[in-house]
Amino acid sequence: MPWWDGEYSDKTDVFSLGVLLWELFSGKKHPTPLLCVPRRCEHALLDDPETPRARLVSRPPLSDAGIVALSVGRELQSLAERCCQLASASRPSAAEVMRELQYLHSTV
Repeated sequence: MPWWDGEYSDKTDVFSLGVLLWELFSGKKHPTPLLCVPRRCEHALLDDPETPRARLVSRPPLSDAGIVALSVGRELQSLAERCCQLASASRPSAAEVMRELQYLHSTV
């Protein structure tokens, strides 16, 4: 099973959170056409953004997606974009995401 062989990690969950944030703030579906990629290949694509196929997975910046301005909008926008990085090593850890969200919550 994929979650047993290390194919999925907390960085996968962080990516999913980034997609969720992106869709909430933009009001649009996240333009990541990974559904047409075999599940076994997704992990490799997300870990190697230099592959030609990975370039097809790119999405426009959230700032171009019509994000609603909030008091913490820029910080949340930045967090969503960092969570959606194709290379898992470039994404924040789940603990970092939690700390940042807690901080943002305390400033509202």
